[in-house]
Order: sequence, then structure tokens, then C-alpha cells
Amino acid sequence: MLLHICDYFYTSYDAASPSTEILHTALMERYLNYDENSRKEVHSAFIGMGMMSDVPKLVGGYDTVIQGLQHLGKLFAMLIYQFSIPVILRRHFMWESMSITFFFPICSALFFYCRNGHTSHLLDMANKKFHSLAHQVQETVRCYRLIAEFKKRSLFITRIRESSQDNNNTRKA
Repeated sequence: MLLHICDYFYTSYDAASPSTEILHTALMERYLNYDENSRKEVHSAFIGMGMMSDVPKLVGGYDTVIQGLQHLGKLFAMLIYQFSIPVILRRHFMWESMSITFFFPICSALFFYCRNGHTSHLLDMANKKFHSLAHQVQETVRCYRLIAEFKKRSLFITRIRESSQDNNNTRKA
């Protein structure tokens, strides 16, 4: 019965929408409260990228943490079950069957700990390339008249293509 109630609340509760709304509102409120000099230093593309890309990624990460906690709760429930059944059935507890239960999470945690630095570096590089591409697109759009008058369309198309290739290459790694 308890699991049924938990499943009902899990399917009916949406944490992503309110979180996204709060972060969007807070980001825009902070930007609008900047003084004129500070607002000039922050490019509008970064605000747009923050609103359209970074906030959903942040909320997605939050959702992933919540799901991880749910999985840990299920694992904890299974461990309680495995420890309580021998007591309830009055049987001898077998430590050999529990060795994998304890060994696998320790090995996984060690692997993730060792891999964290490399993964973080790759994600940072991918984000920088993505922001570079967005900045290049915005600058091209903003300076269209100059590009057209000086007949530099092919140069800017090449820049966009290179930025796009860099962005795609970092996503593959």
C-alpha cells in the first residue's frame, strides 16, 4: 500500500516546471537589477543561453539527483529485506550472498570518483564550444549589414561551420 501511495505521488508531482520557472524568473530579475555598466558587460547571448539552455540542464541535473535518491531508497529497502528475512524465517544469515551487494556499489563509486575529473573537463569544453557557436551566430545576425556591404558572407559562413563542427566534435567525446 505504501509503495502504491509513493508511486501515485511520483507520477503526479512535477518538480521540473516550478524549478524552471523559479530559475528563469531569478535569472531575469538579477539581470534587470544590474546597473547600466554591468548590463553592458554581459552579452545578451549569454542571458539567452542561460534561459534556454543552462536552466533546463540545471533542472535536468536536479531531476537526475532526485531519481538517484529514489534508486538509493529502493536499494536500502532491498537491503533491509535481505537482512530481515533470515531473522523472520529463523534461518542462518549467509554473508557470502551479501558480498556482491556491498562490493558492487563500492567499485562503482570508485570508478565514478576516478572518472569525475575527466568527465567534468569534457562537459566544460562542450559547454564552451556551444556558447562560442551561439555567440558567433548572434554576432553574425547583429552585424549582417556590415557583412553584406563588405561582401564577407563566405567568411562568416565558414566561421559558423567551424564553430558548429567544434561544437559537434566536443559532444562526441
